[in-house]
Amino acid sequence: MRLPLFSQFNYSSKNEETPHIVIQCSYKYETTSRYFITIECKGHPYTREQFFAVRLWLEYILGFELFEIYKDKILVTKIDVALNTNLALSNYLFDSSWSKKVATFTSANGDIETLYIQPKNKSLEICIYDRGAKIRNRGILKKLRSPSRIEFRFGKQKVLLSNYTTNNDSFHKAFVRLKIYDFSKVVDSELFNDDQLMALKSVGLKPYLQKASKCSGTVILATH
Repeated sequence: MRLPLFSQFNYSSKNEETPHIVIQCSYKYETTSRYFITIECKGHPYTREQFFAVRLWLEYILGFELFEIYKDKILVTKIDVALNTNLALSNYLFDSSWSKKVATFTSANGDIETLYIQPKNKSLEICIYDRGAKIRNRGILKKLRSPSRIEFRFGKQKVLLSNYTTNNDSFHKAFVRLKIYDFSKVVDSELFNDDQLMALKSVGLKPYLQKASKCSGTVILATH
């Protein structure tokens, strides 16, 4: 079920970029017999009025009395933090100090469309993608104010909703570990020849440095 938040809303469309709530509920969760309800905030950006509308919907769905009883017992198990940017992904290199795996997906022109840092990691996966390419693949033609997005997908959280805004230590650690390098400055540093620069662009910073380090027995560092 989709619910609007003081915004123009079309029930017959996908409502891309339009803030709204998606609610799913069932008497059975996967293979167990537990009842469950999931509430997901879709679209962006949210205004204070729209966040207030989320609270009103929760109070309406649960009932004010139940909301007051359970608001300090609601458990958040998965959190996605999305940061919209104006970065052209092909002009930058991305890395995270704790990651060991990277997956890169490119367009037919060789431009980066999606980059996963620590893909399918249940604790934290970082997804960096071209939002314009994503919606074009869905057949939606729309000019975006922020053409790219960085998503921090946190799992295994088990954080009380009441602590959601204050228990952000894991968020901060993930943010500061993500490194973004201007590719033009990497070129100007003259640390890499043309073939190495092409490899950096095609396979990504982390896989290239890991392979180069093993082959040469040294650690190669790129500069900002």
